[in-house]
Amino acid sequence: MKSDRNIRLHILKAFEANLLLTGCIIEVEVVNGDVKLTGSADKYCKKQIARKIAKEVDGVKHVFEQITIVIAQEHLLADAEIEKRITDKFIKNFGNAHTDIKTIVKDGYVWLEGRVKWKYQRELAEECIGCLDGIKMIDNNIHVPESAEAGIKEKDVFAAIYSDRSITSDIRIEIVGHRVILKGFVENVDQKNLVTRLVRNVAGVREIENFLLAERRSS
Repeated sequence: MKSDRNIRLHILKAFEANLLLTGCIIEVEVVNGDVKLTGSADKYCKKQIARKIAKEVDGVKHVFEQITIVIAQEHLLADAEIEKRITDKFIKNFGNAHTDIKTIVKDGYVWLEGRVKWKYQRELAEECIGCLDGIKMIDNNIHVPESAEAGIKEKDVFAAIYSDRSITSDIRIEIVGHRVILKGFVENVDQKNLVTRLVRNVAGVREIENFLLAERRSS
């Protein structure tokens, strides 16, 4: 079993190695495997990243994150502009389903409300807007109904992928529980990311592993 000192050093080393946390000042305290993160960051998503890294360290029981967001003057935005950028992100990630999510923004604090069908959609709503400028806090109150999730159907995954006419290459899929594994080739990185977004909308999908190679093959 790792000591608190070793856990702390492991977390600090992981923070230092992650370039996305550049500019953050994060203090780490560990007591009996419980981790407390304090300090400051310039974007909300960096809080998310720090919390995720700490949770994944062996020996950690719980993570209590109290990192403060300090936004430079040049990155402060009006609430209306923040709300517009959030809407743009939701349209990109959820399509027509973005109307199921209500957003309230006040002084850079964001409240998400509404109802979505799947748990991953609730998590994605917060994840996809975390790195937007101007956001100081996100309070995710999106409701997910408690119901048994249906198993993933292969035909539904393929139907979702090829519903976009730009996808013409052969893609292989594997389904393991609520996880979809994608293999094969697409023409570019944009198509690879598009396939991920399309598959996310399939009923029952909670996790996607995208191993598609983005390269044009010669005929």
